[in-house]
Amino acid sequence: MGHYRVVSQSYTACFASLGYLHNQTSNIYTHLIASVVFLGWAVQTFNDVLTRYSTSEFNDVLVFGVFFVAAAGCFGSSALFHLFANHSAEANGKWLLFDLYGVFGLISATIVSGAYYGFYCDRAWWLAYSGGIIVITALCGLFCTLPRFRHHSWRNVRAVLFVLIGCYGIFPMNHVAQRWGRHRVNEMIGWEVLRWEGVSYLAGALIYCFRIPERFMPGTFDIFGASHQIFHACAVLGAVLHYRALLIGFDYSHNPGTRQC
Repeated sequence: MGHYRVVSQSYTACFASLGYLHNQTSNIYTHLIASVVFLGWAVQTFNDVLTRYSTSEFNDVLVFGVFFVAAAGCFGSSALFHLFANHSAEANGKWLLFDLYGVFGLISATIVSGAYYGFYCDRAWWLAYSGGIIVITALCGLFCTLPRFRHHSWRNVRAVLFVLIGCYGIFPMNHVAQRWGRHRVNEMIGWEVLRWEGVSYLAGALIYCFRIPERFMPGTFDIFGASHQIFHACAVLGAVLHYRALLIGFDYSHNPGTRQC
């Protein structure tokens, strides 16, 4: 148990744990660093990318802004949950709820932003799909207020719920592919990149659910290499891939050689 923090009842002690190695160190820093990196990318994107074309509009800023806020917020709330997890049972439950809201926010923002460039010339469909995922994630957020849902025994249920909500994104993707064909959609919104994004999120969820690899060698991965840490890395990779897909969609929609409307 030497790698585990004791219940501290102190936020000061929780912050102090940033300075030494324990079982939550990787979980904290993977998402803390990711949150800062996405904020940096946001500044770079707003200064350098969104000013690239004269046709850029407020909606582009809004779409990228929603994604960056959601990504930085999700990873930041996750880092805070893991940082304060040993404060007390009550604090753990509150920060877990904050963490879950961050996940739902990122799922919603991912689909809203991705669908924007898929339906760039057909805003009605974009609004329809966006409205759908916002309603679904809002309802799930209400469900998360139930203390039972936040209990450790429901960890797999939460992971499955994340996957099922994320699968909503298959519908707008397939809709666009059926309309334009996969080759063109790959040029329009980075179809292959989005597919690998989905693979990354799904792989992370499965590894988390089945507790690979620690189920085979208990105690070996308490600090590095545990399923939760791999899950964190997969989540960051998925968000990075989505950012790449958004850049593809932005360039295709505004480049004079490919712009359609």
